[in-house]
Amino acid sequence: MKKNIQDRCSEVMTIRKKLEMCGLTAQNNEIKTFQNIMNQYIRDGNGISGKFRIENTDRILKYILPEKSINQCTVSLLYRPI
Repeated sequence: MKKNIQDRCSEVMTIRKKLEMCGLTAQNNEIKTFQNIMNQYIRDGNGISGKFRIENTDRILKYILPEKSINQCTVSLLYRPI
């Protein structure tokens, strides 16, 4: 069963709050791009995953935004020395 828009929105809002608590906001281009990915996920509900380096940090953001309601959205900040 696919997640409904309310479920996707709730999970994405939790992710955004946690990223902000880590100091990662839309002022960073990579986070802005990720926010656009999450917005698209909320709108269309298609699962997507990927990873990218966050510029000027020693972190890689890895994400899984699943389609099925039995799976939770997952975002990890991985340490990767510059």
